[in-house]
Amino acid sequence: MGSLTLVDEDGRTRSIQADKREATLPRFSVPLLLRSQARALLDAIDPTTPGGLRDRALIGLMVYGFARVGAALAMRVEDVYVQNRRLWVRLREKGGKPHALPCHHTLEDYLVAYLDGAGLRGDPKGPLFRTLGRGTGRMSERPLPQASAHAMVRRRAAAAGIATPLGCHSFRATGITAYPLAWTRSSASASRERSLCQTPLA
Repeated sequence: MGSLTLVDEDGRTRSIQADKREATLPRFSVPLLLRSQARALLDAIDPTTPGGLRDRALIGLMVYGFARVGAALAMRVEDVYVQNRRLWVRLREKGGKPHALPCHHTLEDYLVAYLDGAGLRGDPKGPLFRTLGRGTGRMSERPLPQASAHAMVRRRAAAAGIATPLGCHSFRATGITAYPLAWTRSSASASRERSLCQTPLA
């Protein structure tokens, strides 16, 4: 058996178990991407603009962090933080209970570039994912609405030449179904943590 370990705010850990034959994987009714398509979509986003940095970080969080779009859009800047020389994210999923995850190395790159490029580090209590100011191309102080996130996903998919009718949940589902290839059998906490950062989407 392999496991995905989640770390709650109080430091307690909980594991999600699944076998490598994917017998216990959730079945998704949303369209999924091939790993090559997910990689191509992320690579097609222009990282030289605040909007591009934001969109790449948001999609990366859903793919590499398995985050639901609602939980991602509810994040504050301070929910991305360094712990033991690693970048972590704090998510509040259904029910409101927060849990923390160490970042995949690619997601870490995306988030650091976004925080620095958009100049968000000075506003730790502000929303992590924001709208762009009209006519300025800069981040506003307003959180990105979920409808805007869905529209962004469709726009980015079309720009990458992907005809699959995607929604935000497609990225989370893609990450979850790709992840079992990276599970380890080790019961050591450090090994379980490393496995989270080695998804085959890298």
